[in-house]
Amino acid sequence: MNNINDGRRAPGILLIVTVSVLAVFSGCLSQSPTIHKLEVNPIIDYYPLEGYAGKSDELFLVLKGSTQDVKTGLSDIVIKKVAIPSAFSVDDELNIVVFRGVFNTGGYGIRIERVERNGNEFAVYATYTDPGEGLMATQAFTHPTAIIPVGKLENGDYKATLKVTWIVENKEGNKVIETEKEMRNFEFKVK
Repeated sequence: MNNINDGRRAPGILLIVTVSVLAVFSGCLSQSPTIHKLEVNPIIDYYPLEGYAGKSDELFLVLKGSTQDVKTGLSDIVIKKVAIPSAFSVDDELNIVVFRGVFNTGGYGIRIERVERNGNEFAVYATYTDPGEGLMATQAFTHPTAIIPVGKLENGDYKATLKVTWIVENKEGNKVIETEKEMRNFEFKVK
């Protein structure tokens, strides 16, 4: 008699186990990738173009190599108008670069608040500071730049987005804060 009861329960138990396994499996597949805050040590440089006083727009890009390699690459792009690279090797040490442009005075700042990674997408959160009208600033050309080392990446297509909060200080010491907004994005490949 025990054999008959065990035989009747077996299909029910098998069904429960199967449904449980499918529920767990489908739950794993439907979960979105986790956003990871990267531990980065950005290098902030206000003179990466060594005295350049020409005009330049903002840039948001990836460059490979050491800090000096990045400065040379940025100089080539801004001054010599070399094309911005979009493909890299898995052996390359990569850096995300936030270049605010060329300003004819000081007082323009940049700070990287955090960098997040979600799969093959990077989000860079920065704060820009600007001198307000009437505020005294050093009379020297500056090129506020952040170099963010991200290291070697695996094969794949990547995207990076720059989100900026802007702070403008006036001569009375009041700060006007423009809330965070997406400023730029770009895509690049690693192979």
